[in-house]
Amino acid sequence: MIFISLFFDGLTNATQDTMIKKNKQITGSHLMVISNGCIFFWNLTYLLLFDKTQLEKSLQVLNQDSPDILKLLLIYSICGALGQVFIFYSLQSFGSIILIMVTVTRKMISMILSIVVYEHKLNGPQIAGIGIVFCGISYEAIMKHKKGSRGINKSSLREKKQE
Repeated sequence: MIFISLFFDGLTNATQDTMIKKNKQITGSHLMVISNGCIFFWNLTYLLLFDKTQLEKSLQVLNQDSPDILKLLLIYSICGALGQVFIFYSLQSFGSIILIMVTVTRKMISMILSIVVYEHKLNGPQIAGIGIVFCGISYEAIMKHKKGSRGINKSSLREKKQE
């Protein structure tokens, strides 16, 4: 299941990146609305056709006398929407590779904070996995920086030649 999830996650990023590059009229905001609309209708269809008990239980929880649930759901929704704005802005402005680097780095930091705060114990393969991910992110960042530095040097050389 993890492999399938990662496969479709990569496929989605690459497809969205291609759509933005090929069609300048499509923005990150368009993709966000389309993605959320598809997810909403997919979930609604699933609940209505296959899992009505889950829908009924959810509505019961919302109808309880606890007003805190609506407040918490609103806060959760606002945070999710702001996160998506940053995700799709990053995708539109920097491309899918940078977005993946940012996302993986954020997940890494969250995981390390969880390990430290909740004092989780890690075994050898888990530590190796963290090391591999950290090395991969670092390597990619270094290569991006070197590639960017070369571009600046070449453009500055062109400017000097023109003078």
